[in-house]
Amino acid sequence: MLEDGGTEAQAQDYLKKFFGNVAAKPSSGSNATTTFLNGTGDALISYENEAIAARQKGQSLDYVVPDESILIENPAAVTKSAPQSAKDFPRVRRERGRAEGVRESRLPAGCVGRGGRDGAGANDPANPFPEVKHLETIADLGGWDAVNKKFFADGGIVPKAEGNSG
Repeated sequence: MLEDGGTEAQAQDYLKKFFGNVAAKPSSGSNATTTFLNGTGDALISYENEAIAARQKGQSLDYVVPDESILIENPAAVTKSAPQSAKDFPRVRRERGRAEGVRESRLPAGCVGRGGRDGAGANDPANPFPEVKHLETIADLGGWDAVNKKFFADGGIVPKAEGNSG
């Protein structure tokens, strides 16, 4: 909206209208998908790997990959007492992603492989995670401190739009 010449006030008004139509806000993409598949709401906003996994389990649903999105860069944490295979996971994931040309952010860390590297369940099995035309990063938006303050902290844009803050 802002890139098309809109104002921040118009963007905030859009978000208020958007949240006015939200039937549920589950705690994760997986929980949101389950809630949706159990009959709550008539549209779901989640990760594409959630739709692919649901299709692999026999669920009938369509999904759309938007032209614009925000890059999700999930951190990986490993305990000191973890087995070596777990300690190697972040490095191996990075190396495999680079070797395969995979944008790691399109497949959340806890779900690697869940969407299926073979593409089963995707709109286009030959290209299960198509390139997004315009991909913003948190750095493009000023970094996490700025994003959290502007959008998510008490008094931020999202709590105001949700009606949770003045």
